[in-house]
Amino acid sequence: MKQLGPDLWCGDYEVLQSYKHCRKILDSKRLEEDCELNKLKPSQRFWKISRNDWARPWKFVPGQSNYYRMQEFGLMELAGVQQADFPDIEDCQDFMLQIRTLYVCDLHQGKGVGRRILDQVKEVADRSGCVVFLFVRPFGFDSGSGTMMGIRSWEELVTAAIEEERDVLYWKKTACGSVRNFYEVAGFTNICLAGPRSQPDPDENDAWQYEYCYLPKSLERLHREQLAERLNAGLSRFCNC
Repeated sequence: MKQLGPDLWCGDYEVLQSYKHCRKILDSKRLEEDCELNKLKPSQRFWKISRNDWARPWKFVPGQSNYYRMQEFGLMELAGVQQADFPDIEDCQDFMLQIRTLYVCDLHQGKGVGRRILDQVKEVADRSGCVVFLFVRPFGFDSGSGTMMGIRSWEELVTAAIEEERDVLYWKKTACGSVRNFYEVAGFTNICLAGPRSQPDPDENDAWQYEYCYLPKSLERLHREQLAERLNAGLSRFCNC
C-alpha cells in the first residue's frame, strides 16, 4: 500500500480500509486523552503523562513511587510543592514541580544521557504547561570512608540510593560551575527559590546562582507573571532571604 497524495492511495483495498479504520481509532483515542488532560491542572498533567510514559520501578512502594528510571542509566525523583514553600506564588502547587534527585551512573556521564533526560522532562513540561525547577547540588554516595564511591551500573545505583540509602556527599560550590552551565545550555533559567522554609548558609549570598527552572512554551501568562519577580535573579527581594 502506498500513499500518493491526500486521501489518495494505491494497493490492496482491504488493507487500506483496515489501516484507515485503525488510524481513526487512534486519532479518536488521542483526542479523548487530550480532552481528559485538559481538565487537569498543569502539575497534575505532568504527573499523569510522566507516570504513563516513564519507567517507575517502585511505583507500588510507599515513599519511592516518584522515582523514575530514565534513559537506562539515570535515576530521577520528582516532588510536588506546597503553598507554604512559596507564599507569594498563588496556587504554586498547581503548576510547579521539583526535580529532587537526578543521578547518572558515573560510567555513563559525559555521554549525553543527562541531556536526553532533561529533554524528556522539557517535552512533558511543554505538553503539560508545568514549570519544573531544581537546585544545582551535584552529589555522590559515601563509600563508607567519607569519599564518593563510583557508580558503574544501574544495579549499583539502585543499591546505593534505594536499598542501602547511603549517605550523600555534596560537591563544593566552587566545583559546580560546569554543572550550572550544563543546565543553562539545556534551556533552564536562573530563578530565586528562597522561601520561608529555606535554610540558607549564612556565609553564602549567591544561592540563587544554583537555582534553575524550565519555563515551558505552554506556560500560562498568569503563571509566568507570578514568577516574574523571582525570575529577576540576583535582584529579586527573594535572593537575599
